[in-house]
Amino acid sequence: MLRVSFTGVQGRGYSLQASLALDQAWQPLNNFFPKTSGKVSRTISPRVSRDRFFRLVTLANP
Repeated sequence: MLRVSFTGVQGRGYSLQASLALDQAWQPLNNFFPKTSGKVSRTISPRVSRDRFFRLVTLANP
């Protein structure tokens, strides 16, 4: 299990991504779309090994 917490902004989307190395491609694991601004906290079960890098990126507004 992976616990993800961050401060989100209402109306924005966020994507949690993983990679085996910082110079390799990033794969999306989960998208978040907060209904209100403030702390976003989720527990997810990624189907990846524990030996990975993770990042959270802001999605482009539709």
